[in-house]
Amino acid sequence: MSFVLLLAGIGALAWYYAIQKHAETEETFPEKDPLLALSPTPSMKATLKYFWVVAALWVVQVALGAITGHY
Repeated sequence: MSFVLLLAGIGALAWYYAIQKHAETEETFPEKDPLLALSPTPSMKATLKYFWVVAALWVVQVALGAITGHY
């Protein structure tokens, strides 16, 4: 039942999006990429070690899973 409701909801959203009259707007792009001027905040710097540790643990988990699968 939940899968049928999920598909019905996705279909309803697709139908709603299809019948909407979207105004044609001309897109404007910035001269320079705004992300190039980004300077990391202190909280970004503080979480950098966390993301490297998580990435390393993920790689170790994948490697150990591959080793276990082939053992």
